[in-house]
Amino acid sequence: RHLVDDLRINTLIQTSLEIDGELSDAITQDQALALFHITQEALNNVAKHSQAKSASVRLQASDRLISVEVRDDGIGFDPEGEQSHERHGLRNMRDRARSVGARLHLVGKTDEGTTVRAELSIGAATEAP
Repeated sequence: RHLVDDLRINTLIQTSLEIDGELSDAITQDQALALFHITQEALNNVAKHSQAKSASVRLQASDRLISVEVRDDGIGFDPEGEQSHERHGLRNMRDRARSVGARLHLVGKTDEGTTVRAELSIGAATEAP
């Protein structure tokens, strides 16, 4: 909640937060921290690069899966493009997801915004092979 509130207070970007479900006790502190930092980095990218008018954060939790999605309506980018591999923040998000066994999905199209989604299977290994 604090991350979304900070974005709303410090920028002109309209923000929303949706929480669906409750976090399981099965999630480890390392997993929770990784999801927090991925969300933080995604919101920083919205503020710094997206030129968005609105952004949303959605946290969904079930017995088997936790997902966090950050979506904006900004200028977008090509996550597979040449410059995306040079972006430190994207690499950090991928590394954090990998470190706790989560999957990171990036969807972006020029002039159509960006979506960052991290999915963590409950009980996933804390260290990916």
